Parts: sequence; C-alpha cells; structure tokens
Amino acid sequence: MEKTARKNITITVDKNYCIFAAVMLHSFFLNNAANEYYIHIVTNVRNPFFKIPLYYILKKHRAKYTFYFIDEKTIQASGKVVITLHITIATYFRLFLPSVLDKIDKTLFLDSDMIIDGKLNELYDTNIEQYA
Repeated sequence: MEKTARKNITITVDKNYCIFAAVMLHSFFLNNAANEYYIHIVTNVRNPFFKIPLYYILKKHRAKYTFYFIDEKTIQASGKVVITLHITIATYFRLFLPSVLDKIDKTLFLDSDMIIDGKLNELYDTNIEQYA
C-alpha cells in the first residue's frame, strides 16, 4: 500500500470486541465522511463469523478497509508481553502497529469500545511531530 493523502484510522480487535468495534465504527461513520478515511483493522480473528458485524457496518457505510492478521505466537515470542486474566494478548496488538502498518506514515488509533460523537478532522490534523 502506498502512502496517500487519505486519513487512516486503525483499530485492533479480537473476537470478544468485534461487536463493540462495529458500534464504534458506526458512530464514527455517522459523524465523519467514510470516503475521507481508510480503516485498518488489526485482528487475530480468522473465523469470518466473528467479523460479520464489522463487515456489515463497513459495507453499510461503503468504507474502504483492510484487515490485517496478527499472529499471537509472534507476539508472545517477542518477549515484550505479559498475559494475565486482565490483560489479554489483544491489548498488545497496538504495540506492533508500526511493523504491521509499515507503509502507513500516519494513522489515528481508536479503541474499539468507544463512541465517536463528533468529527475527528481536527484531531487527525493536529501536528504532533515535535512530540513523536
């Protein structure tokens, strides 16, 4: 994927959060033009059954999107994670975004369990180069 002027949104989701992510994306699209954004979905879910809510919302809003599969074994082998009852492997997906999205120069990460009640253009366009 080449670098483009489109605005990139990234979410991470496992099978337990597919429905929450679909609700979040729906709220996002109700407040932001789908044609201005490209959605990157990083997941460990291979079973399409769990992705049905996401596919439904993405198609309903005619969104452009890509699913990226992240292998749990690779994450665990990195030695950078500690899995507990309260911190699942999915929590760590965001730490691997630079390697998964290596051709994307800028993206806005959104948690899967939030509601978007406004436009995100100003937030996305904020210059953070001096902080990053």
